[in-house]
Amino acid sequence: MNKILFTILAALSLLVISCSKEGDNAQAISNKSVDEGQHLFSKEIVVSDETGKSTAYYRVYSEEKSLVNDYLTAYSLKLITGVDHLESGNMTDHLLGYDKAKKSDSYSDEEPKIFVEFITANLEEGVSGFQLDVKLNQLKSSNNWIMGYPVGYTTSNNFIGVVHYLEGWEILVKMQYKENWLSSWKYVVINGIESWWVGTNLNQYWLRFSTGNYNKRGLVIYPHRDQTVLNYKIAYSLEEFRGRDCAIGTYDSRNCHIGVAPVGTSAFMWPDRYGAHYYTPINGNQCPMPGSSFDGSSCFVVDIPENLTWGFTWNNNWYVAGNIIY
Repeated sequence: MNKILFTILAALSLLVISCSKEGDNAQAISNKSVDEGQHLFSKEIVVSDETGKSTAYYRVYSEEKSLVNDYLTAYSLKLITGVDHLESGNMTDHLLGYDKAKKSDSYSDEEPKIFVEFITANLEEGVSGFQLDVKLNQLKSSNNWIMGYPVGYTTSNNFIGVVHYLEGWEILVKMQYKENWLSSWKYVVINGIESWWVGTNLNQYWLRFSTGNYNKRGLVIYPHRDQTVLNYKIAYSLEEFRGRDCAIGTYDSRNCHIGVAPVGTSAFMWPDRYGAHYYTPINGNQCPMPGSSFDGSSCFVVDIPENLTWGFTWNNNWYVAGNIIY
């Protein structure tokens, strides 16, 4: 099958302090964290979606070899691929300010020492964007530092965003950028604030960084120290910046749940993820699920809304992805 290849080359950088503006009330400060040109340890990893037909390549790097190994042990990464050809709307970047004076010990003060950089993607034909779903594996006691430890997610794309799942504590997020390949990383400061809460409130659950003409941009994520699961996903294109609103179904803290196929039947989609949800009939033509109907070969459940979302099945359940955040 033909694939669409998006290649983003990782650039070396030197420590050069420069100044920039973003918006009328924005300023930048130097980020003292490790720069790519200084890192000693890195590993490239391949992340795929559930079908295995779309993959993305990331570089995990740090000055400390143990941090790279611990990150890859502690975190599980998966691609969430979506629809193509959606028009983006206009929306001001969502910012919920964070006051350092009110900060407790629940969030780290450290600069990030681990970075996960998006390098390139090899996507199934017809798929133009994806999100990175970050999950926490079962940790050993020696790896408990990972909760609350800041991780930087970076890209050469002109967009990066984070969506908070419905569960758990808020995350603390900083936006960072490099003006050019010679620049050091800078934090974005707006109205004197450089960090923002992203939480479970319906109006405060996402943040995007899509303004400015930069060589690279990124988000530094600070999980709550008491968090027991990872509760965010990273988007690298506006077309795949999906939230918790559902065109159909009910949000279940990860996706939009439609229902479960009756016992003795199998859930499926046809003709593809953009078509409709079905299940196999019983006794040749019986569809026991209320609201479903026999169409001559299978039991029809619901159409997947065209150009709004895409469907998938898991554990004999039907799902669709959340709506685009414009």
